[in-house]
Amino acid sequence: MKKVRFFIEVLILFLCTLGPAIAQIRGIKKGDTIKVHLKGENENQIVGRLDSVAGVRLFIANLDYRLQNGITLGQIKRLEVLKEVRNTGRGALIGAGTGGLTLGVIFLASYEPCGPDEWCIFDYSKGELFLMGTGFGIFTGGVIGALIGTFSKREKWKRVSLRVRNQPFKFGEISSAPSLSLRWFF
Repeated sequence: MKKVRFFIEVLILFLCTLGPAIAQIRGIKKGDTIKVHLKGENENQIVGRLDSVAGVRLFIANLDYRLQNGITLGQIKRLEVLKEVRNTGRGALIGAGTGGLTLGVIFLASYEPCGPDEWCIFDYSKGELFLMGTGFGIFTGGVIGALIGTFSKREKWKRVSLRVRNQPFKFGEISSAPSLSLRWFF
């Protein structure tokens, strides 16, 4: 029993000191293009590549220069990262709208009424043909637009939370401390 208790105590001590608790900013990694909005009267903003994160400082490599001292988390008002986003939904909507309207008008323009002496298998009215063309165009245009949108990307600035995790509350600089965190995800 004493061996089991000793093992559990050592395991808990190991888990508590597993990693130094530094400022952890989720959603960014080295090499990402970031935009930093600084606090102050003139609200400066810096755009560049994230070079490294050391403690509570971000080091940014800009095209013109590299910030030698870094930026502390206390100086940052807002942090954004540039992400590439696929245009699948937008392409499907544009394709469905364009295809539906186009094929609806084409089906409507191709309407020829059945004469009294003619034998017709399908005798549709102008409205029915327009609705059939619109439905077919929405489906095919949506599928084609989604495929085209999947392969096209656009850039979007996404805001990153600046919450600092695993930190004791302290005024001024944030100091590191051992911590234990348990999470349960489904």
